[in-house]
Amino acid sequence: MIFSALMRLLLAMSPDGKLYVSHTKEHNVFSSRTPLMAGCQPNGTHGCLDNIPYNFATEFPCGSHGVYKYTEQSCCEQGRAFDTAAEYCCSGSGQRGVHSYNDGKCDLACPDGCQCYDAASKIAAPTKVVEKALKAKAEDSLIDTSTPPEGGYLCDGPQAPDNGCLNGYSYNYSTHAPCGQWLMEFGKYGCCPGGDAGGFLPFPIGTFYCCKIEGAEPGKEYQLKSDPCQCHRYGC
Repeated sequence: MIFSALMRLLLAMSPDGKLYVSHTKEHNVFSSRTPLMAGCQPNGTHGCLDNIPYNFATEFPCGSHGVYKYTEQSCCEQGRAFDTAAEYCCSGSGQRGVHSYNDGKCDLACPDGCQCYDAASKIAAPTKVVEKALKAKAEDSLIDTSTPPEGGYLCDGPQAPDNGCLNGYSYNYSTHAPCGQWLMEFGKYGCCPGGDAGGFLPFPIGTFYCCKIEGAEPGKEYQLKSDPCQCHRYGC
């Protein structure tokens, strides 16, 4: 009875009468793909997250243990995947940027008091981020892994227990996360869908915001804005 009431409430909140359900966990191919025991090195068609290969044309890494298909998922926040059929990215509400279509739409000028309920569920960075970020070099805050590291690949798989490997670049799980071809430092950069060939746009947190633009032409639905965009609750 309580479940039925909740369903009716969610349907009432969605303007098209649908109930959107996320399938992000089921769509993560990272855990179901067989690791390459001899190690993984990228080539012209495939990249590597740890020792798991992925297809550049159809798949992308998001977060330290996630590989997803462009046709089903995208990447937001500091490496958080979301189901594009049920959710969207709108990052002006703090570190939490993934929202359900059941809750509201992304608004470039959301009225006070009409924001979606994000305060209680903001995403916290790993516990050692502050300590390790102080020791990190500034140029290491954002790393483009689309070309090999100077001097050649630094890894071909995970370096247990603390370090991962993205396209030959070694990184610490507690300080960085993959966003497509990028490695971003927690607390400094966020991930936004967009960029060339359906890729991703990393952006400095607190300076720019990832916003889903209602009615934009295909391929330009997501844009970086200097003013916060927020999830605007339906009916407010």
